[in-house]
Amino acid sequence: MELAGKGDLLSNLIKKAKQNERIIEEKEIWRICRTVGQGLKMLHAKNIVHKDIKPQNILMMDDSSVKVSKNKNTNHLFCSLILI
Repeated sequence: MELAGKGDLLSNLIKKAKQNERIIEEKEIWRICRTVGQGLKMLHAKNIVHKDIKPQNILMMDDSSVKVSKNKNTNHLFCSLILI
């Protein structure tokens, strides 16, 4: 089981907001959205519906990849895509 080194998307947003940092660059937001969309497309092609896409289920990895998880508590990963 892999560890999401940077935590989930929501935790990252809250942490950066508390530190008065720029939250996320627009370019990075588009990359995350595109990657999550590609992951969902892959799932849908296999007749799998996620049904719970939210920032807590988007995991940020140390290598700049984004992983879509089913449930933060179970760490069940649906897909792993490297940001382009």
